[in-house]
Amino acid sequence: MSEIISQDQFTEDAVVDVSTSEDRRKAFIVLKPPKGDGKPITPQLILDALTASNVVHGIDKQAVEALGRNPRYDNRQQIAMATPPEDGKAASIEYHFPTTSEVKPKILPDGSVDFKQLNLIKNVAEREVLCTKTPATEGIPGTDVSGDPIEPRPGKDIPMPLGKNTVISEDELTLLSKVSGQVSLLNNRVTVMNVFEISGNVDYNTGNIDFIGNVLVRGDVCAGFSVRAAGDVTINGCVDGGEVVAGGNITILKGIHGQETGKVKCEGDLRSKYLQNANVDVKRDLYATSCVNSTVRVGGDAIFAGSYAAILSSKVMAGHSVETQNIGSRGSSADCVIQVGTNPYIAEKLNTSNEIEQTNKNILKLKRVIDMFEQLERANRLQEDKKAELVKLKATLNDAEQNLFTLKSEKEEAEQSMKTQGYGTVKVTGTAFAGTQITIGSEIKILESNYQATLFTRETGGIKISSAV
Repeated sequence: MSEIISQDQFTEDAVVDVSTSEDRRKAFIVLKPPKGDGKPITPQLILDALTASNVVHGIDKQAVEALGRNPRYDNRQQIAMATPPEDGKAASIEYHFPTTSEVKPKILPDGSVDFKQLNLIKNVAEREVLCTKTPATEGIPGTDVSGDPIEPRPGKDIPMPLGKNTVISEDELTLLSKVSGQVSLLNNRVTVMNVFEISGNVDYNTGNIDFIGNVLVRGDVCAGFSVRAAGDVTINGCVDGGEVVAGGNITILKGIHGQETGKVKCEGDLRSKYLQNANVDVKRDLYATSCVNSTVRVGGDAIFAGSYAAILSSKVMAGHSVETQNIGSRGSSADCVIQVGTNPYIAEKLNTSNEIEQTNKNILKLKRVIDMFEQLERANRLQEDKKAELVKLKATLNDAEQNLFTLKSEKEEAEQSMKTQGYGTVKVTGTAFAGTQITIGSEIKILESNYQATLFTRETGGIKISSAV
């Protein structure tokens, strides 16, 4: 006689299997169908299963209701998601003065360039606000599917750009000028400098000039003499075989006649009416009308403006671009070399690892000494002369930390620049004469004929020639 099996033996309630990602930011369910007269899937059954698995946050209620009405069995589906944290915002600095020289020379109707109307001086008064800092934020925590917090990444802090003749306010959010003078941003530091003025030429009457601020020369810089300034240099005459070195910008109203011995070098922009037999190094941009028998290195753009702008018998190397009216000349025996797309100063910034390491070591040593002095001070055992030394040590530590920040920033900037180098441009609005050598990154082209109104760019496999109109 065959055995009779009860219907109850085939009865099984529907099942909700719950799983979560390892970081508890997502929850999933798999629905198993009921058997026989077992209880079916319902929204409440799903919610109860989620609660039992400690999934209490970010549940998709609409999905729960939909699956309760129309279950999809044996299918893994996401049912809950965490609320992500909101990372903190990095600190930022707002400057209340122009940080770059965007003023370009004025081209007159006759094609000449007027370097007198530049309005480059940026004067500030004592206690004037130079910049303000918005502090970094901590961010807003998120919540995982279990209801536990997800910590955000705090925003990155940056130091105030404290430079010479500036002071930080008590709340450490405002930078003020300590003196009246000319403000500029040099090497990521805000500096206010006074101006040293020479009424005539730099020659035997003055000797060489070496000044920590800005320098104004109303005459010429004569052969064999030099002007060195930590800030900007303005020369109303010309550089006639002399040497000029500036930590900021250089403006030469009449031009440079290097006599093959003179040298001009600046960390900022150079504006000069002409360059002749000159050796020029410019960290940022160059603006002039002509360049003859000269060697020029420019970190940014080399712009030769005006109806008669030309580069003749010269080598011009620029990190970004070169723009001029003409390059070379008909029948010239000395050809021009134009090189763009590779910043000549990048290599210097990349080779700073040893300096960064040594600065880190110096900072650690300073912090240990400062900590020891502060412990003595809290115990009222620090002598008066040591208190003064502690103040100096803190100032030295601040300078070291500022220097470390600058070194790291410059290295990061150089590394980023290396990724995009080799893609500068050469724009000739007039004629690029035969014999001119154009180098863009690693690509080289020697012109075998004259080109009119031409833009030279780099592309895969060589240098592209297109219209500059």
